[in-house]
Amino acid sequence: MKDLTGTRVGSYEIVERLGGGGMAVVYRAVQQPLGREVALKALSPELFQDDGFVKRFEAEAKTLAKLDHPNILPIYDFELAEGMAYLTMPLIRGGTLRDILNRGPLDTLSAWRYLREIGDGLQHAHDAGIVHRDLKPTNVLIHSDGRAMLADFGLARGAGQPTHLTTVGLAIGTPGYMAPEQVMGHDVDRRADIYAMGVLTFEMLTGRLPFIGANRMEVAYATVNAPIPSAAKLNAVLPDELDVLLAKVLAKDPTQRPQSVKDLLGQMAKLPQRRAATGVPVAAGARAATAPPSPPHPAEAAATRMMVAAPPAPMHGSPPPTPSTGSSGGSSAIRTLQMMGVKPARARGRFILNSHVANLIHVARDVTGVRWPEIAYTAGLAQYVDQDPPNDEQLAMPVEYLGRLNEAFETIYGAEAEDMLRAWGRRATERWLAEGRHGMGGPRWLVPGRQRKLAGIVKSFSEAMDNVRGEHTHAWLQVDEFQFWLVNFSNIFALGRIKTVKSCHVWVATIEAIMRWAGLANDWYVEEVECGCVTGTFDCVFAIRSVET
Repeated sequence: MKDLTGTRVGSYEIVERLGGGGMAVVYRAVQQPLGREVALKALSPELFQDDGFVKRFEAEAKTLAKLDHPNILPIYDFELAEGMAYLTMPLIRGGTLRDILNRGPLDTLSAWRYLREIGDGLQHAHDAGIVHRDLKPTNVLIHSDGRAMLADFGLARGAGQPTHLTTVGLAIGTPGYMAPEQVMGHDVDRRADIYAMGVLTFEMLTGRLPFIGANRMEVAYATVNAPIPSAAKLNAVLPDELDVLLAKVLAKDPTQRPQSVKDLLGQMAKLPQRRAATGVPVAAGARAATAPPSPPHPAEAAATRMMVAAPPAPMHGSPPPTPSTGSSGGSSAIRTLQMMGVKPARARGRFILNSHVANLIHVARDVTGVRWPEIAYTAGLAQYVDQDPPNDEQLAMPVEYLGRLNEAFETIYGAEAEDMLRAWGRRATERWLAEGRHGMGGPRWLVPGRQRKLAGIVKSFSEAMDNVRGEHTHAWLQVDEFQFWLVNFSNIFALGRIKTVKSCHVWVATIEAIMRWAGLANDWYVEEVECGCVTGTFDCVFAIRSVET
């Protein structure tokens, strides 16, 4: 295909070739007169003469135009002109999931984060009747804010769409990621994408595909005939429960797989982060997210900083281990932090900031849609079915409202509650940041340097949340160069809720959204270390850890 670099196509000046395949080439281009950089995907001139390929290319553009989701790459424009066909999309500079996997297997928390975002986008496509059919790492772009975005819907097909746009009897897709029925050239549905999600899960956590071979035919044969390998045997930190789930997701018979992405994500959310047994060696290259941090050098310990309202007490010894949160009588992260100088705080006020609750209720209504009245009535907030609370800076909203809303989500949504709570937390935080009432400034004002930037963010966020409460109930600690701990005393989402498992999904999603806003999501991940709903103290501890650990 002739290189278009240096030419002009319509209103687009072609700057450089970014890559491509047999069907199309992608360029970096500038849209004039707007001066906007875009990715321009041009169909090969040879294929432009084939009406079938042009129709498939046009179908990709129409597919993208139907989908509006933060985890799907949108389309700007589509043109058939000057003897060529092309479409334009946002230019994503963060690389692809393949670039990340080329560095080795992911820790479980990073993998689950990407899989959740990919799954959210995929479920949106499925809800619109679109099956991707070519889900693989190179088709997952990484936004500069750390978000995973589905791309390349060139093989996507809508439910009921005729199959004559692809060659009859030919397996369309990428070997290794295709489901058995896809390999055999049979018609496929959303369950082929669910199978590909299983392949991605396996590859992210082990560093290899489940079915391999010397060539395409060997991979295809193994996909259809070989038994599903054990991920836990390839990476010793992985739990056996993961193998049980992958046996379903990678089942040869599509009827035995989870029947929706939502179902799959719900089952993934219940998996332990790592094998329960201690002393198991870590597989080479795997980054074990939940392994206790190594003791720092004495000089590093001396440099450890603590940011709380009171002056910090001297710090001694090693960073705290990841605690067992089975009961308040066991190892406690709160107690460990107190030993390291963090002074406990206890909320005394009964009311919180009106605007904060108004934002959360407004977003909850948007997230839950037609189920909002059910949520509101369950939470005892029927007065807000059709209207928001006062959106001012008065401390007048009862502190228990948000805990009741959280409980209502869990009651109404059941197995899907975690997904809904995370969506609620993420979108409410994005709206809060966009409104600019948080007092945290903007990302461009933050100091340079990975750790200094994060320290500034955590400090500002803690102060903003203290402002929401009208009193000091938050503290933070930089344990070492690889992790910060954030403490939420009398967590407003935990109050009055007693659980057997960690349940502060709104707060985890909130901190993740702030990491994306600050441009730090690719460097750090968030984990709930101790849940006050489990300990009964309602004091919650969250770790922000470097992906390098």
